[in-house]
Amino acid sequence: ENKLHVFSDCFCDRLLYDKCFSVFHYPVTEDDAPDYHTVIQTPMDVSTLLQHTDNGKYITRSAFLQDLELIPLNAKV
Repeated sequence: ENKLHVFSDCFCDRLLYDKCFSVFHYPVTEDDAPDYHTVIQTPMDVSTLLQHTDNGKYITRSAFLQDLELIPLNAKV
């Protein structure tokens, strides 16, 4: 495991255990927000970040941070 994988995995785990971020833990469903996937072009949540980390999607820190930044950006829409 490389340092980026360890960092991003640990970071996501901390967010998943923090109840303050619970609204961002899992993907938004149609029941949560019927038009969400029409309005939001690139949905992101902590469990998806963790899945991408485990699948080796993030080669660079900036790739991980780019997806991480989508969470608050999408929430502002």
